Amino acid sequence: MGKLEELMGQKLQYIGRTCDICWLGFGNLKVETDNKGKQCITAEYALHIQSSFRLWDKNKQFCIGFSDVFNPGGGDGHSDDFDWSIQGSNFYDKKAKALQENREQMNGMVVAATEINEMNDLKITFINGFKLETFSDCFCEDVELWRFFESRTDKNIWWQWGVGFKDIKIHKSGIIAMQTILMGAVNDKKAVFYLLWIGL
Repeated sequence: MGKLEELMGQKLQYIGRTCDICWLGFGNLKVETDNKGKQCITAEYALHIQSSFRLWDKNKQFCIGFSDVFNPGGGDGHSDDFDWSIQGSNFYDKKAKALQENREQMNGMVVAATEINEMNDLKITFINGFKLETFSDCFCEDVELWRFFESRTDKNIWWQWGVGFKDIKIHKSGIIAMQTILMGAVNDKKAVFYLLWIGL
């Protein structure tokens, strides 16, 4: 399991997205200051997913997946004139908001187990029966699938690419800036260019 052992016993604090990147925050919350002097609230650990995934409960009463990002909020299927990039407009946004507003469910979103299989798919099981599963759907060397890191330190990020894992060192200010961007501090287009500029 490697660094994912640090997730054991940690509570999921939030879930959201920027563009088609899903982000989740685990552990204690803390107010940080980014490299522009702005304050932002971040969780102790962060997981960013850029591949197929699903989050669902044991009774299948709640299910959310990667493709929900590209469908309207009513869950009625794809529409050619639908702009999925607008925050709050798609089915993923609607389900993520509903989950976070359900205190009973969120109180049970504490990590009970983590697993990575031979294909580097990630599975996180929560004490309330929810499961988060990622699926390696690309095997190109330069395509990132997910990343896991500790938000408040300069520790390495654990990156899962199409061909395996990489450790990359990024200064704390860069990590905070990345989280601030991905959690909606700036608009999506600026986020893309800024991530490229700081090498993320």
